[in-house]
Amino acid sequence: MKTDYENWRTLKADAEELLDYARLAADEDDAAAEAGIVGQLEALKDRLAKQEFAMLLNEKYDDRDAIIAIHAGAGGTEAQDWVE
Repeated sequence: MKTDYENWRTLKADAEELLDYARLAADEDDAAAEAGIVGQLEALKDRLAKQEFAMLLNEKYDDRDAIIAIHAGAGGTEAQDWVE
């Protein structure tokens, strides 16, 4: 739980820092800085998505395998081939 808390705290701090940097770049009309901010924002979005996904998989049985079944239904021959 401590690790999860630290990850979220770091993510929040990085987002706030990036926002401050973006405001400064906008005030100075610095196009080069804005391009760097876009790259950092994408990396931040990726980290956020990974953290959210990890949060979804924290229940008792989440580390277990799952059994799924796919049925073609009334899809015809192509659907049956795809299901195979």
